[in-house]
Amino acid sequence: MTDREVQRRLAAVVAADVAGYTHLMEKDTEGTVAAWHAARDDIIDPMISEHSGRIVKHTGDGFLAEFPTVQDAVRSAVAMQKGLKPAPLEFRMGINLGDIIDDGEDIHGDGINVAARLEAICDPGGVYISGDVYSQVRRRLDFEFEDLGEREMKHISTPVHVYKIVFETPTVVPPTLPDKPSIAVLPFDNLSGDPEQEYFSDGIAEDIITDLSKSPELLVIARTSSFTFKGQNIGVKEIGEQLGVRYILEGSVRKAGNKVRINAQLVDAPTDGHVWAERYDGELEDIFSLQDEINAKIVSALKVSLSSVGKKDGVSSLTTDVETYDLYLRGRKNFYVLSPEHVATAKQYLEQVLGRDPNFAPAHAMISYCYFIDWNFVASSDDGPLKKALEVATKAVDIDPTGGYAHARLAWIKAFMREFDESLKGFERALVLAPNDPDVLAYYGETLNYADQPKKGLEMIEQGMRLDPLGPPSWEFHLGHSYYKMGRHDEAISFIRQSMTRGPEFPVTYLYLAVLYSELDRNEEAEQMVQLSLGKAPNYSIATIARVIPHKSDKQIDRFLGGLRKAGMPEG
Repeated sequence: MTDREVQRRLAAVVAADVAGYTHLMEKDTEGTVAAWHAARDDIIDPMISEHSGRIVKHTGDGFLAEFPTVQDAVRSAVAMQKGLKPAPLEFRMGINLGDIIDDGEDIHGDGINVAARLEAICDPGGVYISGDVYSQVRRRLDFEFEDLGEREMKHISTPVHVYKIVFETPTVVPPTLPDKPSIAVLPFDNLSGDPEQEYFSDGIAEDIITDLSKSPELLVIARTSSFTFKGQNIGVKEIGEQLGVRYILEGSVRKAGNKVRINAQLVDAPTDGHVWAERYDGELEDIFSLQDEINAKIVSALKVSLSSVGKKDGVSSLTTDVETYDLYLRGRKNFYVLSPEHVATAKQYLEQVLGRDPNFAPAHAMISYCYFIDWNFVASSDDGPLKKALEVATKAVDIDPTGGYAHARLAWIKAFMREFDESLKGFERALVLAPNDPDVLAYYGETLNYADQPKKGLEMIEQGMRLDPLGPPSWEFHLGHSYYKMGRHDEAISFIRQSMTRGPEFPVTYLYLAVLYSELDRNEEAEQMVQLSLGKAPNYSIATIARVIPHKSDKQIDRFLGGLRKAGMPEG
């Protein structure tokens, strides 16, 4: 045996591999090998040398490199990723600073293990660094860093704080103006002097959005996107550009005792010119007629008319009791947060609403989804909450057959009961009644995904995102689900990881990533996703997931559950 000099030292290590290499080799072995050699010879090796590093070893689909400083390691990794952008292969890179053991032929130790674990969870085309690296470079390099929090890693005794290097700001192409009139309703300012009344001014704007959305002659931006600008000092021209709309409605509400004053103005966003401005004073009991008057003014200014469906389907036609409406607004404000605690609070308010007015259809529709969340997220063997959701959603439709939101909620629940034909018919009806409702479009699209119609599902989801361009993270998940069903792994992973970053508490995203990674033989990442999902939903197992994830065909059920089994999901 040859004696070798063993050295211990602190070093910056970059670990990298090709994302989806096994899958790529199966599709085109010769082309993949040629692309890997070209990337190595033209970009990887020269960039490492240029930044004073050295290749420790090339692996079948990656490499391990050592650098004298963390700054050199980070600069080299970013330069490599930028240079590799036109290449057909996407690399994942992890960087760590730690103790290594050098035996003259290879390097070993926890410093390398952490870099390898970072690379394994990294986004394709990205660079993840440890907290030790971040502390060394955050003030010395001109990059942005996204804090991904602490992560448990296999065979690493303590959690590792992970940061993502944001070395390129993606170019966001703003939506173009549609052919028909388009409008965003901003949250109205609360001038009542009481922060507790904020829900009331928000509710006024939300109900104007709801009423206007019922006209197929208008493109109306959803509440989720328009309310993103609440409290921000951004001009209407910029807001119009970001949302892709011609008109902006802004206003204020002053509530004092039994009196209410609403100021509203409609602005032409590209020119920042006022189309009209009005002030409305009245008794609180007249709030519904005031809203109707504002809507009529907007429609007149835009030279369109509400459809006959829209005229019959406003909240004001379903309740005339101000206190009931007040409770509904409080419930809705909590509902939109969509955390378990806020959903429980929303349910309490909505139950009070229905106690006062059992025929208030929007409250039935909204509380049905609260019950559905109780069933779906907890994933227990108790179907009681699902049956309750069905009962309440059915009642909402019975009370108000013209309510598009109610039809969509009922159709969604029927999909999870595997009644797909009835579900899709219900969504088609909901779309006729509420053509501008992004929830209807997005949940219709997701139901089409479950029903094995992902191309049409993708189309519906993209239409919903046009109406809600700054919407919730579930939109990206739905897109990823479409691409998963279409067998387009890279796009599926990209969109689902975006959804996971924006909404890390949603456990279903981790399930789909586990399956996608399993299918690409990225087994360690797949196992990690299963563990993360169990951290969010401890009741998850093959048995419970088979109950709450409604893929229509046996083939797709076997595909999904098989991927989870391979990733280590317990059976029951």
